Amino acid sequence: AKRVCRNCWTYFIFFAEEQKYWYEELKFPLEANMVDCIECRKQEQRLQQARLSYESILSKEHRNEAEIAQLVECGLQLVEAGIYSTKTLSKLRSFVKALDGPQATSFRQRIVSAEARANS
Repeated sequence: AKRVCRNCWTYFIFFAEEQKYWYEELKFPLEANMVDCIECRKQEQRLQQARLSYESILSKEHRNEAEIAQLVECGLQLVEAGIYSTKTLSKLRSFVKALDGPQATSFRQRIVSAEARANS
């Protein structure tokens, strides 16, 4: 069945094999309808994983440098996708202070870009 993605408006096909999986394996009701293309569903899954990682690392009392970098990366992804507000950027900026090198520079640039987009 041919569909249009509700997010990116591209056409995609809900193949019979996928329908069989949905209805027989996942036990979705027959009225259930795929509304997102595969790319948008994968992006949504990546963002859900980023949110889980962000919240998990944020809840830790102590974080190592790799965890801080992952926290900032996940936070930036979520802000850039519009899931978290730009208010999160100030928190991310404070975490970037604990990082060194090109990765910290890249994070700072992305924070500045996100702020500029928010203010335009």
